[in-house]
Amino acid sequence: MKEELNLAIIEKYPEIFLFHNFRGRGYFVFECGDGWYNILDALFSEITHSIRHHNTRVNRLREAQDMIDNGYREDVAEWLQNDLAALENGNGEWPEERDFPEVQQVKEKFATLNVYLKGWDERTQDLVNFAESMSATTCEECGNVGSLRKGGWIKTLCDEHHEQREAMLAARHRP
Repeated sequence: MKEELNLAIIEKYPEIFLFHNFRGRGYFVFECGDGWYNILDALFSEITHSIRHHNTRVNRLREAQDMIDNGYREDVAEWLQNDLAALENGNGEWPEERDFPEVQQVKEKFATLNVYLKGWDERTQDLVNFAESMSATTCEECGNVGSLRKGGWIKTLCDEHHEQREAMLAARHRP
C-alpha cells in the first residue's frame, strides 16, 4: 500500500497502532494493495468504535453505581438503573473495560486480506473475519469488484487489472 495510505490509517487509529511493528521502515507497513484501503479503514473504524462504545457503557454503569451507593438514585437515568438491577439479579456479568488490540501485521495471503492482532476479543475477531471475506471480492489494486484469479500467484483482481496482469505475464514469456 502507498506510504500516504499507510500513514493515513495509522494516524486515524492510534489506539491500535500504538506499538507498531516497524519492520525497519520507520512505520507500520501494510503488505497489500491500495484497493483494500477502504476495507481496512472500515475495519479499524468499527474495532475502535466498538471498544470505545463498550468502555463508555462500563464507565457509565460504574458512575451510576457510585451515585446510587452515595444516595443519589434520583439523579441516575432510569435505563442505567434498569441495567444495574438486571446485573444485580444475575442477568449477565458485570462488564469489564476492554483494551484496544494491537495490530501485528496486515498482508495479502492466498489472494485475501490477513489481519493479525494481539489482544483481540470475539467481537473484534468477527469484524476481522468479515473484512477478510470482503477482500475476496474486492480488487486489491483499485477496490472495484474483483474475484480470485490464477496465473502465477493467486490474486483478487477486477477484470481490468486481471487483463493487465495477463498481458504482462504473456510479455514476459515471449522470446
